[in-house]
Amino acid sequence: MSCIEALTLHPDFVIKDQIKGIGPYTYERYLLEFVNESVFFRNKLNADDSYKQPDSEAHGECDCKSEKYEMDFKLLETKSKLQSKSLFSLQNQQVVPGVVIKCVARKQRNDRGYKPIYATNIFPVLKRLSLDDLTKIQNGLTAEFEEFDDKMIEDIFQLINTVSCNKNLFLFLPYIIHIKNEITRDSAKALLLDVIKDFFENLLCFRSEVCPNRDTYLCFFMIKV
Repeated sequence: MSCIEALTLHPDFVIKDQIKGIGPYTYERYLLEFVNESVFFRNKLNADDSYKQPDSEAHGECDCKSEKYEMDFKLLETKSKLQSKSLFSLQNQQVVPGVVIKCVARKQRNDRGYKPIYATNIFPVLKRLSLDDLTKIQNGLTAEFEEFDDKMIEDIFQLINTVSCNKNLFLFLPYIIHIKNEITRDSAKALLLDVIKDFFENLLCFRSEVCPNRDTYLCFFMIKV
């Protein structure tokens, strides 16, 4: 897998309202645009329909709705990684419409109460965990996982809760998968399927067991040279 590199998306693309000076926005808004432009997802619609956001999610409404089909957008990332990106990445701020400048992170080393966050890397953690391991952690049987501290167990439990959501799920992996070798499109697809199987097979199998009648989609960006 040396020809593949996973690059994290900048928090502007993931964290809610990360760019100062721009009205409320979330990653769900551009995912909604994506599914409305996708031939695959448009084939699930009536001819004159489109996917829309609900007016409210107060009663657990899905993020993406139409007359015939609906699904929920979920980030497939650890809570600690998202928190660290939100607090310690350089922020952007819009000074006038169309002009954005870099500014300091939300947390600085000289801030009162500053402490680093040790974030859980989703890839090696999921590669390590079998389907049986995920079931044990879901049931609170964590004593045998001595290599994982409490924060990592909390992150894994959060991922389990994410994929246990009893809705059709559109899972967004907030990474750019960079293929560094020059290969054909078909070879790239085959390589990416191997990556998904290598790291996410057990989590997706767990999802299939707890929500057997729900659809699951995995989305990420890919670039290749």
